[in-house]
Amino acid sequence: MIANEDFYAGANVEEFLQEIKDKKVTGGSGGLKIGPLSLSGSAKVTKEKNERYSYSNKYSFARVDIIKRIKRLYLDVVDANDLIPYLSTAFINNLNKMTPEQFVEEYGTHVLLDISIGGRLQFNYRSVITETDNNIEKKKIVEAGAKTSIGIFGASGNGSHETTEVKNLNKKNSNWDVEISYHGGTNSGLNYSLTSTEGLTSIQFNKTQWEESVSDKNAALVDINWNKTFPIYEFISDVAKKQQIKKAVENYLEGKKLQTMNLIPMYTLYDMNVYDCLYTTNLKEYISYPTNNVAKNGACFYVHKTQEANTIPIYRVYDSNGHNHIYLARGGEAELNQYLSWTQYEGIEGYVYSPYQTPPAGTIPIYAFYAEESINCILVMNEKEVPSYSEWCTYNGVAFYAYPQ
Repeated sequence: MIANEDFYAGANVEEFLQEIKDKKVTGGSGGLKIGPLSLSGSAKVTKEKNERYSYSNKYSFARVDIIKRIKRLYLDVVDANDLIPYLSTAFINNLNKMTPEQFVEEYGTHVLLDISIGGRLQFNYRSVITETDNNIEKKKIVEAGAKTSIGIFGASGNGSHETTEVKNLNKKNSNWDVEISYHGGTNSGLNYSLTSTEGLTSIQFNKTQWEESVSDKNAALVDINWNKTFPIYEFISDVAKKQQIKKAVENYLEGKKLQTMNLIPMYTLYDMNVYDCLYTTNLKEYISYPTNNVAKNGACFYVHKTQEANTIPIYRVYDSNGHNHIYLARGGEAELNQYLSWTQYEGIEGYVYSPYQTPPAGTIPIYAFYAEESINCILVMNEKEVPSYSEWCTYNGVAFYAYPQ
């Protein structure tokens, strides 16, 4: 069978996994609810250890599977009870010897009755998109990035990456990475990792040669018909034991859920008309701000959209006399109250980490400066720039910790 392309994409990891669930896990769970975040294996696009950050809303995701099916293996069974007489002695013995958790770890959560084997070339793509906060647009952009990846790799069969629309959309992806893995065929187990830093280089890949290399001797699992599956506990007659295993299955799936963070970009601009640095998480405010004599510098770092454990708010106030926005975090409400007597309160821009506590892995210090001559508060993300700012500004130390752009 000629290889075909299966696409999945989402503006964030939950939407991405939901699309995989909608397209692949359509039924057959026997009443067992499988949430999209439990499909964590479908989103493993990075080897980073900080899972919550790696799969945060900072990133959009896409996956392309180039699949060559060579054989379908199935049992035409509609009732799990019909298979109980064929259970192995080891299955029955282990059911009595193992704890429910050990049993699920050994046998898995489902029995698969309809699978396809062959070869799968899988592209897991992840990128940062800051030009829009519309999830529909983000999905189109990350899809374009994935199409471009498989096109340059030489695996695309339809040339969609060459269209003007895809090329224009792909330009809006930044800080992307792609994991390319072979499953089945002579290259089974081979992996490539590419990032936006090194760019997409042309790798010597012959799609026809790879397809021809896939045989039943080196085939891998490439597809599951989830309408033809039974939860493992459906093969257990003992009511009490069945409930124990069902609970263990539910706990196992719950434990596989990806832990994510709702991060949003902080945009920055400099208004040279009034010598004011504006930092905002409101994209509409950033886009609509007048452009005359204004330098718009895009997203500079990421903050939590809502308050989480150990985070503190960034308060934004405005000094109308000095035409200066001021950002307060480490001093909390006590510091805010000191400013409210002579500034206008403009709200909370997001949540970050205090410089007085050990920051989480992956965060960066945000340095605070005050330019007295222009009455301007400046936030600096790059430690190497601190000395140059210190020459003409007052250095106020680390304001807070946030996630990098």
